[in-house]
Order: sequence, then structure tokens, then C-alpha cells
Amino acid sequence: MTHVTRPTPACYHDFMNLRVKTALACIVCLAACSTEDPPATGTLQEIQSPAAQGSSLPRLTSGPDDSVWMSWVESPHDSLSRLRFARYDKDHWSGSRTIAEGEGWFVNWADFPSVIVAANGRMLAHWLVKSASAPYAYDVVMAASNDGGDSWGQSFSPHDDGTPTEHGFVSLFDLGADFGAVWLDGRNTEANTADASGHGHGGMTLRAARISYDARVSAGIEIDGLTCDCCQTDATVTETGPVVVYRDRTEDEIRDIYIVSYRDGEWTAPRRVARDDWRIAACPVNGPAVEAAGSRVVVAWFTDSGGPVIRAAFSEDAGDTFSEPVEISRDRPLGRTDLALLEDGSAVVSWLAGSADGGEIRYRRVARSGRLGRSMTLAGTSDSRSSGFPQMVVANDSLIFAWTDVGPPSTIRTARVVIPGD
Repeated sequence: MTHVTRPTPACYHDFMNLRVKTALACIVCLAACSTEDPPATGTLQEIQSPAAQGSSLPRLTSGPDDSVWMSWVESPHDSLSRLRFARYDKDHWSGSRTIAEGEGWFVNWADFPSVIVAANGRMLAHWLVKSASAPYAYDVVMAASNDGGDSWGQSFSPHDDGTPTEHGFVSLFDLGADFGAVWLDGRNTEANTADASGHGHGGMTLRAARISYDARVSAGIEIDGLTCDCCQTDATVTETGPVVVYRDRTEDEIRDIYIVSYRDGEWTAPRRVARDDWRIAACPVNGPAVEAAGSRVVVAWFTDSGGPVIRAAFSEDAGDTFSEPVEISRDRPLGRTDLALLEDGSAVVSWLAGSADGGEIRYRRVARSGRLGRSMTLAGTSDSRSSGFPQMVVANDSLIFAWTDVGPPSTIRTARVVIPGD
């Protein structure tokens, strides 16, 4: 198994360097931070995790009938990785099952596998496998299940370029008759001279494809020819079709959050969610989160233009236009946002913040009007890369959280919290 952490090549800043920059910026904006209410501690009901010790990279997703599913990676020994999943049922997790296992996987704190459950119960999973010896040469691999996860078909890849380059940061979505997938695709970097880190200097792209229930790949297309290299993508489905959010990259290194929509069989031109104008000649490893219900879309993200901040913006026209962004927190945010959309149209945003002891997982409710609830602390955690990206979904009147406790050994913790008032 290949455990990888990103080095600090000349053309990229390591995310840990960005954290230093974030801490310094917080000192500069101390006056603004001081006006924010100190985070309160919510009532947390811990749920026994289905993941074994040594597990990491949890990912939560909502399924049909308000079901909640979690996938994660187990590492029984150094040469083997195993993708597992379980379903949350009322107040506990079901027994865990294996989707796939193998050697030579790319296991990374920021680029992690996922599972999606369609409205008809069919499932699609993805994970990452090394394709060459270069540090960031890896492919997206998928498998589908037509029996609720009891069995999984033969693995396949949604891309066929065959280049020993970076392919990852996948988001899956339900198209009704089949699945959709988007990912960051580095095929255009192969022809360029790579530096010592293994990164080429061409443009990272955003690509998409349709995945049929019998694992046929079609409609592969490039959506954006230049994006941020290692920020997570996210996708959801509106009443007019899927939307995808991601961190874009301009020629002069502005890295703001963009959105594209899939309508009538075609992808729209990329459009900016908000004008942060964050210029950074680096990848901050901090992608956006998106949720939708009907024509309402909410996006949450981290930016560091004028000081580190968590923001959210609402759209009432399926993502065509957005309201002015709401500042969720300037109190030592490190990013790693997630998002849950509630029945009344408000949202809950979660993020990782710095603390005296390392890090805290926080969450906060925001109304469509921009009115904010109190900032709440879920749990203390490490602010290191190994703590990964905390996850959050809605389940009836509660929020279900999952995160990695770095240990050693690392373990996955899950908890239930009653949805906070506004």
C-alpha cells in the first residue's frame, strides 16, 4: 500500500505552510475575530463505529428513504488496503462489508474513496490505485453493485487516457437512469517536464462521464481546462439536473470557487460562485461543499483573501446566480468544510478550526437570510493532515458526523447531534 503525503515542491505550497499563513492572518484579523461568539459545546451522542482500528478516510453519503451510508479505508497491513462500507439504521451502524481490496492503492489524507446509493438502491464506489512510480501517478477505479452491496462487479476506470498522471478528487451523483462522475484529471500534464515531486506543469482539468449500471462509461468530456490541482470537488442534483462545485484556477493564480451545471445532456460554462479574488500560487487542499433541494442550492467553502474565513452562499435558481456570501467564521478556520441542507431551507456548515490543543470540529446553522446560529464545537481533534476531512449528513432531526481520530492507532469516530436551532 502506498501512503502518500504531499511534499513542498517549488511550484506548490504544502498545506502545512498554508496553515502557518492562516495563523499569521488570524493574528492580523484578531479584532474581527474577537466579535465572534466563542463556540459552545453541543450535546453529542457517540455512536459505536463499524470501522476497525487502523481505519481512516471516512466518507458519509445520504441514500434513498433518508438512509445514511459510510465508507472508509482499512489497512490490515502495509501492503493491503480495503474499502469497506456500512449503513446507519435508526441509532446504530449495520455490520460492515467489503467493496474491494488490493495492493498498490493510493491512500491519501485529502483524496479519499466514496460510495453513492441511487434512488433505486443501486450503488457505485470509487477508490484510487497507483499507475506508475511517480508520486502522484494514480488512476480512479470503480465498481458497481446491483444488489444493495451484497456483491460488486468487475472494477473499471472512468478514464482511458492511460497517462501516468494524477486522477482523483472524485464526486459521484445520481442521474436517475445511470450514475454521473466528475474528477480532476492530469492527463495534460504528461507532456510537460515534471519536477522532483512528480508533478508536471501543465493544467489540471475537470472531466466528467456517465456510468451505466452495467459499468459502461460514456459521454466523457472535459468541463474545465484549468483548475486547482488538489482541492476536492463536490456534486449534487437540483430539479434541473446535477451541479458540480470546485476550486478553479486562472492564469494569474486566482483560485475561487466555481460551479457548472449539467442540463439537456450538456455541461454549462463554468461560473464563479463568489468573487473572493484569492490569489495564491499554490493549491490550498481545501475544496467546497454543495447541497441542493429543488431549485435551492447552498455552497460552503474556505478562502484566505483578506484573512482566513469560512463562507456560504445561497442560490434560488439551481445555481445560476448566488446571494452575497455569508461569513460563517473567522475564528481560526483551517477549512475542510462540509454542508447539510435542512428542510426549512437553512443549512448547517461544518469546518475544522485551530485551537489551543490543536484543532476542533465546529458547525453552525445559517438561514437563507444570512442569520447565523451559534458556533458549536463537536469535538477536539488534531489539526494535522492525518485527521482528514470531517464528514456530516442529515438524518431525520439529527446530524450524523464521522471523523478520524489520529491515534495511534487511527480510528473512525461517529456521533449524532440534534440539529441546532437558529
